Amino acid sequence: MHDEKLIDNYAKTSDLQRHFEQITGENLNYLFDNWIYGKGYPVYSIYHTFYEDNIVNINIEQEQTDNSVDFFKLKLPFKIYGNNIDTIIYLYNEYDNQEYNLSLNFKPKRIEFDPENDIITRNSKVYYVKEPGFSRQIKIGPNPVSDTLTIELAEKIKLDNLTIYSGSGSIVKEIKEKYKKQIIEIDINELPPGIYIINFVSGNESASKKFIKN
Repeated sequence: MHDEKLIDNYAKTSDLQRHFEQITGENLNYLFDNWIYGKGYPVYSIYHTFYEDNIVNINIEQEQTDNSVDFFKLKLPFKIYGNNIDTIIYLYNEYDNQEYNLSLNFKPKRIEFDPENDIITRNSKVYYVKEPGFSRQIKIGPNPVSDTLTIELAEKIKLDNLTIYSGSGSIVKEIKEKYKKQIIEIDINELPPGIYIINFVSGNESASKKFIKN
């Protein structure tokens, strides 16, 4: 890019940011404040659980090595391995303790964080969390479903909220209501056809199930 102001002169960091913004059309204050002017880097703790129906639950915790940056918002790469198959996914981490539910077309066996070492980080860890028995106390149907999804809970199970995710992990419906009955019916008429994941929370426990909307 031609810049009359920089002919026979020095370019400052602010000039570099200005040029980048002109080319991309984006405001890059956040990027430069954190990664150029700020100090330190993020350290991640990744917790994941494999559920039935090829569902993967990923929870991302982030700590900063310097308090000059409150949080590093980044798109994080993950490589998920199955039997003779693998895939790479990218999750945009916007806040601490962020949770994702994903639907795969194969049974996952292992997860690798940042497989190409693209992220500036050190000492990040990946932890496997075994599927809780809580998940086996929840049944959903019919599956596939057209209009009303029925949830059947074992006795003494009380749900605090339900969240429905698209197959790519985006939240499409959230119901923050305490359920005290064992049979719950959820109207899903407004959802377009596709694969969805419903996440259940009861106290400190959570579980996920996959269903198909016709």
